[in-house]
Amino acid sequence: MNPIGWLRFGPVGVATCFIRRMKPTFVPISSAKRTFADLLSASSQPVTLSEALVAYMDFYRDVRITDCPTINDGDMLLFQWGLYDWRDFNGQGLDVSLTRQFMPVGIDDDNDPPIIQLSLNLRYPAARALGLKDGNRWLSEPADVKDFAQWCRSTPVYSLVENEFPQHIELRLEDAE
Repeated sequence: MNPIGWLRFGPVGVATCFIRRMKPTFVPISSAKRTFADLLSASSQPVTLSEALVAYMDFYRDVRITDCPTINDGDMLLFQWGLYDWRDFNGQGLDVSLTRQFMPVGIDDDNDPPIIQLSLNLRYPAARALGLKDGNRWLSEPADVKDFAQWCRSTPVYSLVENEFPQHIELRLEDAE
């Protein structure tokens, strides 16, 4: 049975979800995107920020990445938002992203380790961001997920779009350098 469970309640556009706590899982960086995508695909409908936050917090808490210890910032989580233009001919949009950043150890001890990021980006119309200041915060310890999620829920961007479906969702794994 899939350890993830999604439920939706309420009128269209207002959704909640729950995710049953997973047993700790260890995966290589190369499987991180697929692991998180599988978690999100448990829902057959678009994902709201509220749902994405729950899923990403559980993913960070319960899925450890091999060769990326949380000590020395080897596995961190970033929540950020702001107005961006990705030069995709769609103009500016309000982007809200959850990014997990990996710095694997033991690949090249003579140089800085590569930085790899798994980012879930949710894009909303720019008009939703009028008067909203950009913001971000990092999390470096899975044990602090509950407090981090509470902080995320207290941000102005969260209250602005928490249950709205974004215009565009993108999940990408890339070298950050």
